[in-house]
Amino acid sequence: MVQINHGSRSANITASYASGAILEWLLPSEAKVAMMIRVVVADDSLEYREALAAVIDGVRGLSLVGVARDGTELIALCDAKTPAICLTDVRMPTLDGLEALEVLRARHPTMLLVAFSSYDASTVGAQALAAGAHMFFTKDETFRATARLETIYQQVFGSD
Repeated sequence: MVQINHGSRSANITASYASGAILEWLLPSEAKVAMMIRVVVADDSLEYREALAAVIDGVRGLSLVGVARDGTELIALCDAKTPAICLTDVRMPTLDGLEALEVLRARHPTMLLVAFSSYDASTVGAQALAAGAHMFFTKDETFRATARLETIYQQVFGSD
């Protein structure tokens, strides 16, 4: 199950329908003019950060512009790099993803905020959406959704 929240619109859908149409619904028009989708990733697990970064690096049209270990690093990275998409774990040390989402939503209202967690999806997903995330995935779903960003990129940004 993927939970989506965008202003007054929200939906619960199965992961198989998390496609370009949904991101087109969420992404601001300013983000659609970029040639490459700039992405940042935050997770306290080095292994997970590296794995997610490798998936992103393998997707045509995406540019990984940075990785962070906690919410404090994530906020600084997003302020400096202004990505179109931010993928963040909900539970991290120092400053957790929920707190970072609140700050990022206020500072970067046109950034697509995607939260993920290995914890209970119904509870943590609702918390992430309330904190400002546009979408929530379990960690397992995040890999599948990220791998599909090439298709999403083609649908939202056009293909060569």
